[in-house]
Amino acid sequence: MRTFLLLCRHQLRLVYRDRNTRVYGLLLPLVLYPLLLLFALQGKLVLSGLSRARHSRVILALGGASPRAARIREALKPSDRIHFLSGRAFTASPQKALLEGKADAALTEKAGGRPLRLLLLSGAPASETAARRIRNLLSRIQEGILSFYRIPPPPRPVLRILDLSPGGKTAGVVLGRILPLILFVMVSLGAFFPAMEATAGEWERSTLETSLLLPVRRETLLASRVTAVALASVSTAGLNLLGMLLSAGPFLGRGGGGLPPISAQGILVLALLGILLALFFASAFLLVCSRARTFREGQAFGTPLLALAMLPGLVPLLPGILPGDPLWNLPLAGEALAVQAACSDGFRITGSILLVLGRAFLLDAVLLFAALRFMERRILPGDGKEVALR
Repeated sequence: MRTFLLLCRHQLRLVYRDRNTRVYGLLLPLVLYPLLLLFALQGKLVLSGLSRARHSRVILALGGASPRAARIREALKPSDRIHFLSGRAFTASPQKALLEGKADAALTEKAGGRPLRLLLLSGAPASETAARRIRNLLSRIQEGILSFYRIPPPPRPVLRILDLSPGGKTAGVVLGRILPLILFVMVSLGAFFPAMEATAGEWERSTLETSLLLPVRRETLLASRVTAVALASVSTAGLNLLGMLLSAGPFLGRGGGGLPPISAQGILVLALLGILLALFFASAFLLVCSRARTFREGQAFGTPLLALAMLPGLVPLLPGILPGDPLWNLPLAGEALAVQAACSDGFRITGSILLVLGRAFLLDAVLLFAALRFMERRILPGDGKEVALR
């Protein structure tokens, strides 16, 4: 075991000697995503300033001769930045006007006149700004009336708020759609360059023969290479995901909240799937790049596999995919759907998730055995003939 760990550490040092591995594995998540966060925050501030400067479009549907409608219009000041739209044009359905973007909010009342109803779209900055301005206007009207009669101001007026936002757009749903693609791309990219460095790179530099002279078993030497590539893949994916979640977290939660909540079981499943996928792509890229004699050949052999690795991450973007769907039975597609399920609210480990984990473990075992056996037969002596290690 001590020899195996020493070989892994040595191989990791060789892997991170490659410039591509350092750029895509370390520099990209540590520099790019904070810059993206900075630009996103600047853009959010600009949009917030523009939103504060523009007037809110509010449908005032309180009846043509309603005294409250007249009082509200009289109390309106330019600093309130509210533009009331006549309710007559939207008498049929103020809700439809909000959903179509023709107004930011609507103030209505029932036949009895009480209470007022404020219709808005939560999550839409313009609608939430309009709702806040309406509440402030109504509070000022009430305080003005009570101060005229020298009555202490009570709490804010009774206002029934109705949220018309379409459901299903929570942070967990959004993250569940984009995280599988990000995970597959980052894990495969994290294994691509280390695998080329551990195979084609050493062929090109003629340093593989030196490693074979070490007094260790060939299986231990080759297994250390697979482990080193898998660790590099996991670290690259972990750093990229952490950087992206920290950057996108303030924009995923409602009202600029932090990271979207994921259950403990969901985190466990995500970690297991990340490790299994890293081992899968490490074995696959080592198997493919072992046929290359130069670094350029390794890029030519591994680039198509890198492009194909992104396809399973697109499966969760398809509509209507539920547990039990035939796509869950396909290799890698089921793993992508399991990643999506792990991000959902109230996730619990089910039988389909366990089947996906077991299948991924078996795929890793088969591919790892094939990669080790194939690399054993790719040792080229000086005359250029392929021979076995034994």
